[in-house]
Amino acid sequence: MAKLAPAAQLFEQAPMTIGGKILVVDDNFEFLEEIKEILLQSGYQVETVSDSEEAIKAAHETKPDLILTDLKMSPKTGFQVADEVRQSYKLKDVPI
Repeated sequence: MAKLAPAAQLFEQAPMTIGGKILVVDDNFEFLEEIKEILLQSGYQVETVSDSEEAIKAAHETKPDLILTDLKMSPKTGFQVADEVRQSYKLKDVPI
């Protein structure tokens, strides 16, 4: 199972400049809209997806600087998404 970084350590691992790309994954549409608005207002580029399959595809297509994911989703959990992302050489260092 992939080791997820504690939130406080995310910026130490991969500091982002304003404008960094963040991929947010959650099956709760209200939460996606709220977090997207907050991150956009803070100057980040944001992509949101609502399921685990879309998350893996979007991560490969956009190579985000950070991935924020819900852990309880289907058909795959956030842990399974993290495991798959970590298997990709180009994404293995992206904080999740």
